[in-house]
Amino acid sequence: MRAFFTILLQPFSYGLLIAAFFLTIFPSAMLALPFNRETRTKISIPFWKVFSQIVIYGATFSKVYKRDERPSHIQKKNPPPGLYIANHQSFMDVPLVITCFQIPPIMKKEVLYIPLFGL
Repeated sequence: MRAFFTILLQPFSYGLLIAAFFLTIFPSAMLALPFNRETRTKISIPFWKVFSQIVIYGATFSKVYKRDERPSHIQKKNPPPGLYIANHQSFMDVPLVITCFQIPPIMKKEVLYIPLFGL
């Protein structure tokens, strides 16, 4: 039954993705543009988390629940120490990392020249 809904709603999920981008990421990027990097990160990370949750739910019809089994003194650190790398085995790994850990992304310099992602 779930596969039927997935096939039926797939064309609408692309519209949902585009609408979510222009309603969450684009306004926050415009708002944060004049500030320095640290302030831009603080402003835009909550919007990226909401956008990632919308993408995951729209693409897979599921929600993400995070279970943290690290020691309690490390759990309290925000962001948690370490380097988190998405290996791009699917389109869902980057939204999943953003949903679980609110960290600034590291990307190639060439990505900055893509019109909306460079903001």
